Amino acid sequence: SIATAIQIVRTGLGVMALPPLMVADDLQKGVIEILPVRQQMPPAYLTACYKLPTPRLFVTHVVELAREAASNYATGVNPDHFWI
Repeated sequence: SIATAIQIVRTGLGVMALPPLMVADDLQKGVIEILPVRQQMPPAYLTACYKLPTPRLFVTHVVELAREAASNYATGVNPDHFWI
């Protein structure tokens, strides 16, 4: 999980590729730092899975909101900053 990966980095037990959005506070406070690398990270894909037909209409609304939020975030961010 990303939460486990973040904790591993925070405690100094490892180096991980992490989305900067998830560690922005730690980066700002100097708890962790960016280690420059030459390799490009592969594209990251997000998938939402749910039972069809959905028993509740709100499920499809939540999935659509998440899709829109991810799309809006991706549009305004430098692609190099998706992973550090």
